[in-house]
Amino acid sequence: MSINNFELFWSISDKLLKEQRLNQGLSDVDVLKRFLLEDDLRFLEVDAWFDIGTVEKINAAREYFNVVDFHVLDKTTESIFRMDDGVIKFFYDQEICKNRVERTRHLEESFLKFLIRPNFYKYEYAQGQLFSKVANHQNIR
Repeated sequence: MSINNFELFWSISDKLLKEQRLNQGLSDVDVLKRFLLEDDLRFLEVDAWFDIGTVEKINAAREYFNVVDFHVLDKTTESIFRMDDGVIKFFYDQEICKNRVERTRHLEESFLKFLIRPNFYKYEYAQGQLFSKVANHQNIR
């Protein structure tokens, strides 16, 4: 599902959570019911859908889209995607995103060219080998 008016979606989500914080059955369906009172929904039929809700399923989707050469350490608070000529990083916490971008400003001749949003940044994908795969006593310094 894609939500264009995400600000309204999250506003309704926050309001519902405050109103019904003990309701363990609360879900996105409840948000969508209220959403329909303030905005409309449009449907777009797609030919394929990939459930990426488990590690096994996201790995299957990565294999299908031929991104098996792009290894990431999956984390619950951030996501990393390779798209075309870039890498997009999503952070649940905007402060972490801001700090990561700020940290690169202290690097000499930073190789990163950024597109920055509050929870995302994108940089150019660089071809190469993972240092962990080629590290040795001679090149570690």
